Amino acid sequence: MIRVTMATEPASPDHPNEDFVGATANGVVLLDGAGAAGLDTGCIHGVAWYANQLGSQILGRLPGSREGLVDILADSIRATASMHNVTCDLTHPGTPSATVTIIRLTNDHLDYLVLADSTLVLVDADDAKCVVSDDREAQVGRLLRSRHIMSPFGTPAHVQELRRYIEDLRTHRNQPGGFWVAAAEPAAAYEAFTASATGVRSAFLLSDGAARLVDRFQLLSWDDVVGILRLQGPEELVRRLRLAEASDPDGARWPRAKINDDASIAIIEHP
Repeated sequence: MIRVTMATEPASPDHPNEDFVGATANGVVLLDGAGAAGLDTGCIHGVAWYANQLGSQILGRLPGSREGLVDILADSIRATASMHNVTCDLTHPGTPSATVTIIRLTNDHLDYLVLADSTLVLVDADDAKCVVSDDREAQVGRLLRSRHIMSPFGTPAHVQELRRYIEDLRTHRNQPGGFWVAAAEPAAAYEAFTASATGVRSAFLLSDGAARLVDRFQLLSWDDVVGILRLQGPEELVRRLRLAEASDPDGARWPRAKINDDASIAIIEHP
């Protein structure tokens, strides 16, 4: 038996949630759609639609499948692309994309897949923690941000510079030496980080918005996050995230593309 707890919240009430989180009897899937910042994507549907369609395709393939997680993801990307390749330009450099984190449980082990910058934390019976995160996009982003000096958040200059940054980032997406995300090409699935683990008692999946308190704001450690999620639940972590974001409304303390971000969390436990 496993117990799954999930929470997801958009960046703001009037903003479509571009994350996806869902579970089956033997697995959990979390996606974080890549925001377009108002730029053209070549797609009439949008990022939230893409994340929901791809997440649903993955969930539908997990129960009873003997395929590896990479093949499941590749098949799901291919199926999602077939849903809008007539109406949309899937060769567009900004075609909707998403990070992907998948957990699949069997009788004696856990398989996982991490593609792009969501985070997975595995905890064993001795409370030892293993943090898995694909930081290739972050590495590229740090390099590019040195070329883009952002104006104060909310100003026309900031909007213009953010769009230039995203256009620059897109040229490195799904390219050797760049970073990899789920978009329209199934081959990206084979660039994911995958492994199997035994002895895992708990697993915590966080979108990059939910992980900000650790990796961007550096207000909490992963030990802190696991403690909060176990004792107080994902709602408390999101509450602390929103307080931190609100304390820096101009992005002066923590420069970032989005002042608030969608936040999604899934917790899997073996009681």
